Amino acid sequence: MSSTESGGEPSVRPLSEVLDSRVPLDVYCPEVELTEGELDAIEKLAYGRNDTGYNQRGGGTVYGSQEMGNRSRGIHQTGLLGEALVAKYYNGNIDGIDKTLTWTGDDGVDIVFEREDRDIAVDVKTVDWGFEKGSVPYLKVKASKFNAQEVDLYILVEKTGKQSGRIIGHIEPEDLVEQGYKLERGEDIEDHPDFDAEQYEGRTSFAGYVTNLVADPALLTLAKPADEL
Repeated sequence: MSSTESGGEPSVRPLSEVLDSRVPLDVYCPEVELTEGELDAIEKLAYGRNDTGYNQRGGGTVYGSQEMGNRSRGIHQTGLLGEALVAKYYNGNIDGIDKTLTWTGDDGVDIVFEREDRDIAVDVKTVDWGFEKGSVPYLKVKASKFNAQEVDLYILVEKTGKQSGRIIGHIEPEDLVEQGYKLERGEDIEDHPDFDAEQYEGRTSFAGYVTNLVADPALLTLAKPADEL
């Protein structure tokens, strides 16, 4: 990824401009890869998160069979992959990801980046479907987990491989509320009156199982260069 425009200025711009220009996403959205050791660490943490009982208290996927258990661990692993990729991109390592195991899940904050002027709390949302598969990687936040008091940025990551992903962009909580969609349980994003069907023609939409706050990629700001967050 190039972190600068042709004039030497940082490439921080609305993702909608990139989508409209048809410029390859690799030019603007950094793709990050974990080492085998880092992947092993998040796989172990995924097992820990899955087996705390958090899944049986409404925070994750309830399972009652080997197949469902494997699926649930996979969901945790996908989420942890995104968190680790964001931590590695902005901090150079994955040490900053939340390693706590609780019955009720976290408070919406996955990583806190400590900077000279302030701390930046982020909630990372990771999808394993998106541009790579001809679909749209929507950023979704459960309405029940939305936390504008604690979270500074919501960051969207698209999984591109077993240990890699692309940081699509970010949005601030207030912009998610003001510019995004609120989809009630079972409501499809294509039915929302503000949805731009022409822009995403032929790509997969979704209906949520819970009430979600949703931002399509055009609402996101491109990932800041690693030294600017």
